Amino acid sequence: MTPNLMIEDMNRTIVTQSNGPVIRLARSQIERASEVVARAFQDDPLWKHIFPSKIKRASGLSWLTIGTIRYAQRYGEVYTTKSVDGLAVWLGPDNTTMTLGKMLRAGMFAVPLKIGLTALARLINFQIHADKLHKQSVSAQHWYLLLLGVEPSCQGEGIGTSLIQPVQAWADADRLPCYLETLNEKNIPFYQKHGYNVVSDVVLPGSGLHIWALLRRTTQ
Repeated sequence: MTPNLMIEDMNRTIVTQSNGPVIRLARSQIERASEVVARAFQDDPLWKHIFPSKIKRASGLSWLTIGTIRYAQRYGEVYTTKSVDGLAVWLGPDNTTMTLGKMLRAGMFAVPLKIGLTALARLINFQIHADKLHKQSVSAQHWYLLLLGVEPSCQGEGIGTSLIQPVQAWADADRLPCYLETLNEKNIPFYQKHGYNVVSDVVLPGSGLHIWALLRRTTQ
């Protein structure tokens, strides 16, 4: 059992942490969570590339996050804190590839209208290379950490650590690895501290963006 972590019932997900309670995100919290993520990723290399305009970046990121959350609530797990200071979005072992059909069922059909065709083209180009890197990096069943964001004013308080622990505990219990990508090299030490290692990386053609793939093998 992970230190300071208690899961009484995995179906209800009752979790306590040394940094406070971690809970499943409720539908009523989605909009607020999307705004937290938009602020957390304002200066992220990927989103600066997709949305060069800071104003469009805020609204585009918020809307994309809403769609991503709804998708993950269907096909994975989404965790936050009681005060919604951060968000961890996971896709489960049988759903680590986002498909068009599932995206439509999650209500993401309006993406082109919401973010614009130019941003959509950049996003698709990134996703093609990220999917290829994902497949090259891990072939066995695994959990996919699609997104981890913490309110900027709350960063450094251990919230990110708390948010990823529940699913990592599940993964360890099932002897499954966890996978993620990052485009911010500064994030790598944080993930390494939690058992992730860089397994591959690529540079996105035409943009100079660097994508790192990290894998956390089971600790059991």
